Amino acid sequence: MLPMTDLLLVAAEEGHHVVNELPIPPFMYGVLALVAFLVIMLITYGFRNSWHRNPEHSEVLPFQPFVHHGEPVEPVEFDQQR
Repeated sequence: MLPMTDLLLVAAEEGHHVVNELPIPPFMYGVLALVAFLVIMLITYGFRNSWHRNPEHSEVLPFQPFVHHGEPVEPVEFDQQR
């Protein structure tokens, strides 16, 4: 039976042993992530302006001023050209 130091020396001489190899090359993970983000971007881009496609909700609403507590709000005049 070999002493522990001899076993360690034999194991060290064998070199580096890869236990878990990646299924694809490492740069492909970046490519896959880029493609996934592009797909998500295209899906999001497809929903642009979808609120204005519905005719009953597509009118432009007048500006409603935001009031901080304790501050008076001056009335705002709008041109109603409909």
